[in-house]
Amino acid sequence: MRKMILFTLALLCAARCAGAAAEPALYRATGEGGGVCYVFGTIHVGTEKDGEALEKVFAAMDGCGELLTEVDMSRLNGIDIAFLAQASRLLLPPWDSMSAHLGAETVRAVAEATGFPKAALDRYAPAWAMSYLEVVSASEAGLESDWGTDRLLYAHAKEMGIGNKGMEEVSVQMDAALSFTDAYVLEAVRAWLDDCAAMRREIEGLHTLWLNGDEEALGAYVHAIAEDDGDGAGEMYEIMYVQRNRAFARRCAEEILSGRRVIAAVGCAHLYGDDGILRLLEGMGFSVERVE
Repeated sequence: MRKMILFTLALLCAARCAGAAAEPALYRATGEGGGVCYVFGTIHVGTEKDGEALEKVFAAMDGCGELLTEVDMSRLNGIDIAFLAQASRLLLPPWDSMSAHLGAETVRAVAEATGFPKAALDRYAPAWAMSYLEVVSASEAGLESDWGTDRLLYAHAKEMGIGNKGMEEVSVQMDAALSFTDAYVLEAVRAWLDDCAAMRREIEGLHTLWLNGDEEALGAYVHAIAEDDGDGAGEMYEIMYVQRNRAFARRCAEEILSGRRVIAAVGCAHLYGDDGILRLLEGMGFSVERVE
């Protein structure tokens, strides 16, 4: 259940985060042909100081021919009609509403917690409530998307003249969000509304685990998500993680086999566990090691 995942993260952070050195985990995957794909787990919100912990990642990137991110970052930093068209899919048709899926009282509570007008919330698919609660909670924790790792890496790549390509289309992410069952979204939203402080602690905790490169704790957190037995949680994990991880791993493998030297940066939760990118690349016969 969602509350159990939050509890698991709280225990991990209490046990492991105190006094840890800031050094996010970077991995190098290689094959026999000389190709190299650095694999770096990102977090999509952060602080201005996070760039100071990326020196090793920047050094690896400077020797690469391309930065691969989940989606083409240039589409997030400008007006891209195709991107906007995909994002608009979160809007419900006039005859539907978020309240019809989650209940008017729940949507009203989300509006009160976020300051987002209920009438406007009702125009969006249920997954938007989860996303917006995350944005607000992250901001309250002092973590902003403008300082997300992917944006910092993209800015460095532009400065160094390194190209950027997305490993999936925006439509894949939209399809994933729209696949969440009403029951799954409702459980998550209610858990967050019942304890908004826990939501902030979750985001702060994930940021700390990421910043400290604590692969064991991050792996345990991903395991908790994979084992969640809530209504619709299994389907969410399959679509958000398993299927996308396989696609990311295949793209990394293609780059290695081509003999190129690239760096792939995706959300850190995609790296770990039996279904994670690192394990998948090892299963394909590539050597994977942490860069020390």
